[in-house]
Amino acid sequence: MNPSLKGYLEGVGITALARITGVSNPLIIKWIRNCAKIIRELIATATAPKKFENVEILEMDD
Repeated sequence: MNPSLKGYLEGVGITALARITGVSNPLIIKWIRNCAKIIRELIATATAPKKFENVEILEMDD
């Protein structure tokens, strides 16, 4: 994963990422959008398991 994307996911701003990496703001935005496109494609092609086995549900007390 691109270090800039990891920083973005951790809450670092686009301008700060551009300063740190030495690239332009539009390039950081392009990386983020490309990553989002890849994730959307992966989600669209993902399938849920047909059968769930050994599923345990735990209750947590307050």
